[in-house]
This record gives sequence, C-alpha cells and structure tokens, in this order.
Amino acid sequence: METGLRLTCGVELADRDAPQRLSQLNGAERMARQALALGDRVGGLTDWLGSRPVLPDSLPAIGPTRLPGLWLNTGHQHIG
Repeated sequence: METGLRLTCGVELADRDAPQRLSQLNGAERMARQALALGDRVGGLTDWLGSRPVLPDSLPAIGPTRLPGLWLNTGHQHIG
C-alpha cells in the first residue's frame, strides 16, 4: 500500500469459471477518481478477482465432518 490506493468493490454472483467482468471495478475507479486526486495507475498491476464459497441460505458451514477431528469452517461469502 506504500505505492498507492487499493480499490475494491462489491459482489457478483457468477459461476467460478465465468469470464472476468470489470464493470463494478471500473465504476468504482471512476467514482474514486471523481472524489480523490489520483494519479496514473501503478505499472505492472492487473485487475484481480477471487471466488468465495457461498451456500444457498447465505449461512456459513461450520461443524464436524464424518472424519474424526476434521471440522469445516467455510461459506463465509465475501465477509471472510
């Protein structure tokens, strides 16, 4: 973060292998540029997205499995 500002945006529900869509990120950058005196983008950086596990009821899966000593703690969506 010493070289600039990290910009993040919202959530898009899509298939894990769906092509990258940058409309949210581009919109967030446009708004940030209107609000802040930002210079040029740092060279060599690329836009990035990551998949997060989400369950249909939006609740995380936390609990033991059939394997002794192995618990699941997943499905926290974008909240972490």
